[in-house]
Amino acid sequence: MSAALTYEGSATVTSPTDYPALVAVGDVFHFTFSYDSLSIDTETATSMGIFAGNPTGFTVWADPGNSGTWDPAPATFTPDAARTFDDFTNLDMIEFRVYPAG
Repeated sequence: MSAALTYEGSATVTSPTDYPALVAVGDVFHFTFSYDSLSIDTETATSMGIFAGNPTGFTVWADPGNSGTWDPAPATFTPDAARTFDDFTNLDMIEFRVYPAG
């Protein structure tokens, strides 16, 4: 049984990059990812969790108004396990790693 949730968002480049013709300040990249909210934590440490099989999908594409020319949309991505971290003070974080497929 799974409970897939899909999220979408965007990220705006705010600092100059080493490749300004490809990715320029002000460029926007949109993304979606799906997550199985019923997956089980396989990590035994209490300060972190590892959720194998999450996220279940990831896509990213460039905004058509970007001045940079890089477009990640032709690529496909393989998601890695989601990780959560809690240092019991001010840091609560979730991390999704995705890698280019192929």
